[in-house]
Amino acid sequence: MKKYLTYFLMTLLSSVFMFSSCNDKKDNDSEDIEDPKKPDEVVTEIDNPKEILEKTGIEFLGYIDPEAIMSATEQVAGVVGMYYSYDISELEDAYENILEQMVKVTESMLESTIEDGNYVSEYWNVNCEAALKLSLFSGHFEAKDNKWVYSEAKDLQFIAKDMNGNDAVVKLTTSDKVKKVYLGTFTDNDYFYLGDYETGDGGLKGYERIYVIDNEVYAEMPENILFTFTVANNTMLKLELKPDLSGMQGDEFNMIKDKYKGSASVSILDYNWSIDNVAYDTNGNSAVKMSLSKGAKNLISASASIDTKLGVNGGEMQMSSANNIYINFDILGKVQVKGECENGLQLLEAFNRAEYNDDNEVLFKSYVTEINSMIDFGVYFGTVIKSADIRLEPFADKDFADEYWYTQPVFYFPDNTAYTTFEAFFNEKDFGKVIGKFMELAQYLDAFE
Repeated sequence: MKKYLTYFLMTLLSSVFMFSSCNDKKDNDSEDIEDPKKPDEVVTEIDNPKEILEKTGIEFLGYIDPEAIMSATEQVAGVVGMYYSYDISELEDAYENILEQMVKVTESMLESTIEDGNYVSEYWNVNCEAALKLSLFSGHFEAKDNKWVYSEAKDLQFIAKDMNGNDAVVKLTTSDKVKKVYLGTFTDNDYFYLGDYETGDGGLKGYERIYVIDNEVYAEMPENILFTFTVANNTMLKLELKPDLSGMQGDEFNMIKDKYKGSASVSILDYNWSIDNVAYDTNGNSAVKMSLSKGAKNLISASASIDTKLGVNGGEMQMSSANNIYINFDILGKVQVKGECENGLQLLEAFNRAEYNDDNEVLFKSYVTEINSMIDFGVYFGTVIKSADIRLEPFADKDFADEYWYTQPVFYFPDNTAYTTFEAFFNEKDFGKVIGKFMELAQYLDAFE
């Protein structure tokens, strides 16, 4: 258990590789993301970095209220459970009506008739166009008298009461403006046995019809999709998606020529996880910016960016370059992990070579040295001056009788101390309070299982 808690704290407090973020260095359509700095020196003013990390970890965990989260979860689950057995016939009728509006048969023709013994089979080829329209999912369904009662409306709502008699409402709304996107053509078969019929000599033959259906599927993607779950007008859950497909040159996804942008957020009570900006450009800068907050308090922020070029080689899409990788991960504005790599393809190639030679100490260590020469990662404490270097170091282990090599990130501090594993730095002695606090939260959550 200590090992896994240690790795949790490692990810939470430093998150060297898992929660990375980067900056957009160029002027483009994406939002500006803070550019990680490249300090040439390591700060010496930080006397006790462990104390700073421990206090930051305790403060972060203090913002997590599992009792409120689990109470909201129980409330939502309770409402769903109360109406699980209600009659949904009106809901099924509405669903069938939506399907009829979304699917249109464009061509239907008899391809062949095959008579085999006592069976006659008709083969029909059917072409359909299916347009997935979220806007068609509309109407209010209210729980009354052990059934869901439908009434016409422009949005989609499920209206009920919770165990305390409060109004509980699930609501889906979409914007009117949409982008039509081609998703592909999918083939399906339907078989219908139409019964027996008498032949001229008094015998019987079975008659069946087989439909080979080609579904050409499109989706009408709204610019804004909003899903909410409220109880007594209090928002328990909120999901919002804002895809921006205006950079698409046609109605099919083209990862070579298109540009994509968007944002998304998920809120549970006053906790909000948001992807504030995603920008994808195959021949330019791609970036992402994320954050976790509670109310107005920003708990975690992360961003990442990379300059890429894609092309087609031999009919296959290939990345020709991946340069200027930047990351920035921040906890409470007090602890940051920042880093950069100028050439992502070379870095990936070095990692692959190291993994391929993990049974050869000399070669493995040489590739790790190469990897470290291409990256610059460090820990910062609210300043632009690096407080600790982070590098990869090789370690040996045995699998039965065979020895193999692997890497772990290592802290190097200005007082000439180096922690060769994250367990050594995030140990129970130095981080006992943080581990104890996390254990309290874990035990509380276990009680709800």
